[in-house]
Amino acid sequence: MKLFSSVSNVVGRSIILNGSTTIPMTARAAITRTGMRCMSTTVNTHRLINTDDLQPLPYKKRRRWGRGIGSGRGKNSGRGHQFSSSTPRAFEGGQTPIYKRLPKIGFHNVGELDFETINVSKIQEFVDMGRLQVDRTRLMTLRDLMECGMISRVKGGVKLLAQGSEKFTTPIHLEVSNASKGAINAIEAAGGTVPCTHFNRLAMRALIHPVKFQVLPRRARPPPRLMDLYLDGEKCGYLSPEIQARNLAMFGAVTSEKRLQQEHVDYMNLRRKIFAMRASEQGFHQAIKVEVARDHGAGGAYEP
Repeated sequence: MKLFSSVSNVVGRSIILNGSTTIPMTARAAITRTGMRCMSTTVNTHRLINTDDLQPLPYKKRRRWGRGIGSGRGKNSGRGHQFSSSTPRAFEGGQTPIYKRLPKIGFHNVGELDFETINVSKIQEFVDMGRLQVDRTRLMTLRDLMECGMISRVKGGVKLLAQGSEKFTTPIHLEVSNASKGAINAIEAAGGTVPCTHFNRLAMRALIHPVKFQVLPRRARPPPRLMDLYLDGEKCGYLSPEIQARNLAMFGAVTSEKRLQQEHVDYMNLRRKIFAMRASEQGFHQAIKVEVARDHGAGGAYEP
């Protein structure tokens, strides 16, 4: 680069004059434009590095389509009337689109069950930490697992797996959606039970968030494609005769549905009593205010 006769070195994107003054390479255009091609050794560096002389690097301006007819590239954005706003994005002018020309690949199982998986070792770990309090007099549900923080979301249910079954020693009665054979054997060997119960979306929402319901809905029966699972006694299906007889003898009910409904009724009655007490208290204070205003005129005031 022959801009100056005194240029001694070029380092990176800067020009060093006489080894002491540094000028950015971005100022080359400004130096050439101001007519300093044949200057002597004494250069006014304050003028050369002035920010008023710096220019942005050249670039190609991007075209903005579809910004009104006045821009010349509005309305249909130069694509013609066949690509109007109502035309599908994959429209190819009438020929068979590519998503129809290509073959179908893969398979989506519409009947797949979206279960959260929990190992028996995790249950034993939460019991040892004291986060899960085991009550042997009732069937524990998925709500107990969520309250202790073992699971954070339950969409389709929970399946129990047998990893760490050799360390499981807690007799627990846990109601889940599904369980593996190893997990069933591990819990029963420790003195517990694990009935597998069907929960649809509404029943799962009523189980996890009962306060959102005025009256708890009844649980639906499993669909025909799942009926064999919950009728199988070896898989601890809650509709099998042996599991029903066992739960009736131990807990007085086949599932936890009746107990949870009674708990919800008691909760709603208590909530109605609290609301009635608050309403009567507000009515009492309002009556006092009226009496005070009547006795002392408009200036009377009462604060409870």
